[in-house]
Amino acid sequence: LLRDNLVLESASSNPGRTVFSYTVQASHCNRLGNLHGGCTSTIFDICTTAALAPIAQPGFWAFAGVSRTLNVTYIRPVPLGEKVLIESEVVHAGKRLCSLTGVIKRASDGAVLATCEHGKVSIDPPVSKL
Repeated sequence: LLRDNLVLESASSNPGRTVFSYTVQASHCNRLGNLHGGCTSTIFDICTTAALAPIAQPGFWAFAGVSRTLNVTYIRPVPLGEKVLIESEVVHAGKRLCSLTGVIKRASDGAVLATCEHGKVSIDPPVSKL
């Protein structure tokens, strides 16, 4: 599974930010030996959503929401065995909507390989005011 290969390197809460590392696995590659585009999108979905965790509170993104948009731009191929860093940040988190960004960089030299913009909708139930 993909989540078994993602390693959380750092997280902070002002704003919500995460950095994960990942080494491209053969089972995640296309027939050209590069990270499959669908796998790249899934990595961004997981990692950008995780950036919400440091800012979550009861009634405020505690359930991590559902995706509304996920726009990925593929810049360079990511070959089998390549170690990358996935940097994610919460651009804005309101009561119902949030905007997140992500960048996949080659760990060896920081070259940008892919970017994303991720929009989410909160599904948190109302918090009891007892």
